[in-house]
Amino acid sequence: MKISLAVMALVAAAFMQLSAQQILRQVIILNEGKFGGPVTVGSYDPATRIYKNFDTLNLKFASDVITDNKYIYVAADSKLIKYDLETKQRIAEQTIAGIREIALWQNQILVTRGDMAPLPSYFQVYDKNTLNLIYELPAVSERSAEVKVMNNMAYVAVNGFGTVGKLAVIDLENKSLREEIDLGPDGLNPETVEIEPVKNTVYTVNTLDFKNASVSSYNASTAATTSDLLHRPSSCAGAMYYLNNIYFQTNGQDYIGVYSTSGKTIWDSLMVGKTLYGIGVDPVNAHIYLSETDYTTYGKVFVYDFFAKAVDSFEVGVSPGAFAFDIGSATGVEESSDAAGNLLMQPNPAYDNVQIGLITSSDISATVILTDILGKEILRCEIPTNVPQTISLENLPQGAYLLTAKTVSGSTMRTILKQ
Repeated sequence: MKISLAVMALVAAAFMQLSAQQILRQVIILNEGKFGGPVTVGSYDPATRIYKNFDTLNLKFASDVITDNKYIYVAADSKLIKYDLETKQRIAEQTIAGIREIALWQNQILVTRGDMAPLPSYFQVYDKNTLNLIYELPAVSERSAEVKVMNNMAYVAVNGFGTVGKLAVIDLENKSLREEIDLGPDGLNPETVEIEPVKNTVYTVNTLDFKNASVSSYNASTAATTSDLLHRPSSCAGAMYYLNNIYFQTNGQDYIGVYSTSGKTIWDSLMVGKTLYGIGVDPVNAHIYLSETDYTTYGKVFVYDFFAKAVDSFEVGVSPGAFAFDIGSATGVEESSDAAGNLLMQPNPAYDNVQIGLITSSDISATVILTDILGKEILRCEIPTNVPQTISLENLPQGAYLLTAKTVSGSTMRTILKQ
């Protein structure tokens, strides 16, 4: 098919716009190992699609991994370990009994702890550079899981040993526990904490009694708390929030459920045909990373796009349970991990239909306009953001078309080739 110079210019302009956006430089994968260890840590390069282990830890298990623009931090067994992000060399380590999940705030590492034996505190704060203890809060007195930060507040899932359902709110500037919010009988055993800064809302995914699961929400502005039962058995594969949706594994099933935090309902399922162990979301490319393991001999990661299409798969270590996404810009400058205004589509070129999705954290809807290369409008409609939509091209002649998505925050344009 011959493409005009005007169309080529439009395609080049669209490419330049996309290339100036964020890029995923690498994915750090924490392989928890078989029971008793060892633990391995590796890096996946999405450009070359090559995965390599860079460290083996003679520890019994692992629980979390995070990155900043220079370093990798791993929580494993009773250790907090720091690596150089580029060289992968181990820089420092600290012994922390019961360490589970970690998060970053300014120059600090926030640590939650969980152990069979009572601990003096289940929340501690360490210096990000030296890994030395800064302070701890004995007021957080029960086993804790994930921790996330919003507006200088740390939000911690407090679950005891499955009989507790609380959200601890910690004032990081004043180094104090502000309150522990009771999530009620439908919010027991919270494991995952997710935040939505635009809505000033915190979500927890609760495993309850492992026969059912729920999602609780806490609005930090109004202090309103609600819980919605998912009516599906939960699992240890965890959950991940991505722009108005929570992706979660259903125990004993071979799919991922998709819960809308706006509609407060399960609106879709990602049919993957696998029983999974871990989940993570690449916010730049809207790719979902899912892991599979037999807990003793192997681990594998599967990558799917926003439309549930398989993108890649690769072998890793045993029990890959946590992912950290190293995100920057095309020029190497550190940026936020928010993929606002990213207009996705597939397939392209297309025949009868094209699937589109506008990824944004600041808008709930968009106006989609389809025009020919001369600017004649062919289609105009409203779509919700962060949800796949199908546009029919069946009655259009072959050629190039422009698709524009407009929101109150701005507009994004892509070129579609109809075959």
